[in-house]
Amino acid sequence: MLKNLSQIFAVAAIGFLGGPKAEAQTNIRFPSEHVDILDTNGVSALRADFSRTQLGRDLLDLADQHGATIGFDSLMNRAGEYDPTEKKISLHPSLSAEERLVFLSHEIWHLRQDVVQHSVAWQEAPLMPSRLFALLQYQEGDAFAFSSYFWADRMKELEQNPESVLPGRAIAEFFFANNLRYEMETDGLSAAEYRFAALEPNLMRLSEFGYINAHLKHTEKYVMTIRNLADTAEACLAAGDTLAAGKFAKLGKHFFSQAPDEMDVEHMLRGYGGFNIAPGGETALQSRATVSMQKLEDYTVQSSDPLMTQVTRNVLESFDEVYKKSRSKIEHISSATARYVPR
Repeated sequence: MLKNLSQIFAVAAIGFLGGPKAEAQTNIRFPSEHVDILDTNGVSALRADFSRTQLGRDLLDLADQHGATIGFDSLMNRAGEYDPTEKKISLHPSLSAEERLVFLSHEIWHLRQDVVQHSVAWQEAPLMPSRLFALLQYQEGDAFAFSSYFWADRMKELEQNPESVLPGRAIAEFFFANNLRYEMETDGLSAAEYRFAALEPNLMRLSEFGYINAHLKHTEKYVMTIRNLADTAEACLAAGDTLAAGKFAKLGKHFFSQAPDEMDVEHMLRGYGGFNIAPGGETALQSRATVSMQKLEDYTVQSSDPLMTQVTRNVLESFDEVYKKSRSKIEHISSATARYVPR
């Protein structure tokens, strides 16, 4: 018999049902020393500057409608962060005026992903590991791309000369913003142009800020939780504790029973890559004619390093295999122990 079985069951249940949740962060790192400029006037000034364009006002309206708070946090070691639990947007106070605008648009877009696209709920769904990884990648690439769009729209509406803008640490966003502005001022910005000029390059640069590694670690934790549950059920069965094995298997079977349809998952992923605040607008990934399912998956593993791209693809394939085997094991044990477990 396994020792401390009830304790193992409780730990597995908590880890399994709670699930790891990825917080949306802008992983541009900062020194951790305290910068004491956490004042209300700083937020008020930022909101006033942000509100100079219609898009900025619409974004702030979205944040206010959902009770989100906006503030500075000098103890962060990154540019910005959105906490979906508290609906809290935090920026590092050392950001310049231009950087604050760009990163605020980035974090509010994460809020939109949460309240409109239900990104947090999807993270907790029983997804194939490769799909979970794709979701995390698209969330960040989407937010980086939108911040470039926000900047392009702002320069266009305020008729700013690019030479007068000081991009600071947001130099890449500024570069993409100028390309987007050119498209906007010529014949309008199409979804395909947005994908080429903003979404694709921002997905490619996620590895520069450690997102690929962070999202692989998050996905690995998810997979290992499922595998541990299946292995524990198997160990209980081998030890002759059919009731405990059945309880573990029942827990896993309940989790997998909530798995979304593959078409729903695809539809969810294709919802990223847009630049309209209102739900239902066309996105850069929406067309299956131009973005096949294979391309939809490949976008999220691509990086500037071909070796990392291949390693990421191989790791995700191994995660998917572990997920499938664990699910099959749980279903087998559930069938074998069904009559021993109370309904």
